[in-house]
Amino acid sequence: MSGGTRKTSTQLRSVDSFTDLETEQAVRKSNAAAFGGGSSSQPPDDPAIRKLDAKRINECLKHFNAFCNTLAAGILAAAAIVPFVRDADAALDANAAQWCVIALGFHILPYVLNFLVMRSEE
Repeated sequence: MSGGTRKTSTQLRSVDSFTDLETEQAVRKSNAAAFGGGSSSQPPDDPAIRKLDAKRINECLKHFNAFCNTLAAGILAAAAIVPFVRDADAALDANAAQWCVIALGFHILPYVLNFLVMRSEE
């Protein structure tokens, strides 16, 4: 391979010369590679692939959990802590109480998702 170009055993064609069936198959193959197996809903038989998929889902779930907890902390700070910092004699009004309940919901959501979505990596 001293010439800098490599000859292939198959003839390359222009994308414009693909038939509709070939185009559809190429798109499906590309989507399957990009999105983890295409439309297959059954878990893979290979334990290494199954473990990798479980790790990927669990890591995404952990990131989402961190986001929800950070959002809950921000809502709680804005709704309950800031009014008391401005005025020590402030009372917690109904609007602030609603936001505290919303913050509690964002805090509980990751626990529910952990129970429902998290997969075993073994």
